[in-house]
Amino acid sequence: MWRQLGALLLVLALVFGAAYFLGISVVARSNFAFDTSDVLSSAAGMWFALFGGLIARQYRFAIIVGVLYVCLWGMATYFVNAGTQAGFLPIFRINAPNIVVSVLSGMAGACVGVFVRRGPRRAEAEVHLNHDI
Repeated sequence: MWRQLGALLLVLALVFGAAYFLGISVVARSNFAFDTSDVLSSAAGMWFALFGGLIARQYRFAIIVGVLYVCLWGMATYFVNAGTQAGFLPIFRINAPNIVVSVLSGMAGACVGVFVRRGPRRAEAEVHLNHDI
């Protein structure tokens, strides 16, 4: 539990730090575009989640990262809706490919971080333990 919370706080700190200091963040738009800022944001999110996965050591952390990134996208679409009055669902639908790429890259990064931390040897040991029973 405490590892999950610490990993979540690390990912949040990295995401907000990168958004504030480096200008790397999710960007919702009122028309579809997938450009270098979206690629950079997804790649950074993947690395941030990887670091969180190293701390969390459990694969369910990937679900937490997915929910976190969906919430970030929800906030981004809310602010675009507030500025344009185009409607929340149409803006969400326009940004759906960017949202899917961002969320899945974050979840993949978290899974890779957990896999690297646990290592293949631990998986072998768990298989042998179950076999001996």
